[in-house]
Amino acid sequence: MRLIVVAGPPSVGKTAIVLKTAEALAGAAGHVGVVKFDSLASMDEATHAKAGLPAVAGLAGSLCPDH
Repeated sequence: MRLIVVAGPPSVGKTAIVLKTAEALAGAAGHVGVVKFDSLASMDEATHAKAGLPAVAGLAGSLCPDH
């Protein structure tokens, strides 16, 4: 298993980077999936599913998912 971590502040293009990277790795890297952690809410799970990527989202609530 290989892991790529994409992190950053809101609205900087992390989801776009994930989608483009998954597209580039398709077939060459075996299976690609997404695990998304967010603080309060996330619509990205539907975006990943629309792109054909298995995805799971987790919410950290009042805890910062980066720490």
